[in-house]
Amino acid sequence: MAQFFSNGFMNRRRAQWLRAIHEVKVRSSGTWYTGEIQKKEVSGDTLIINVVFSDLDARSCHIDRSQITDTYGEVIHEQTENIQKATGQGTMLQIKVPIKEIT
Repeated sequence: MAQFFSNGFMNRRRAQWLRAIHEVKVRSSGTWYTGEIQKKEVSGDTLIINVVFSDLDARSCHIDRSQITDTYGEVIHEQTENIQKATGQGTMLQIKVPIKEIT
């Protein structure tokens, strides 16, 4: 017989994960920019975060990395990006991270 956590327990864990997300940053030309989180949710076994980077709207740039930081200041996820944006173009990033335990 398979053993699973109850739905109530998992819903509380998902809420804790979401509260632990503090900020999302992107790097362009060696400088990190902090975005404004618009939405964060857990869908199934995936964390989804939508972030807007208004500081980059007025410039042309290449974004090469993104990272998520928790409320303890620890980088909990970092990934390579390859985004070339034009001046005046808005900057919205959606990051999807699978929630899996590394064994």
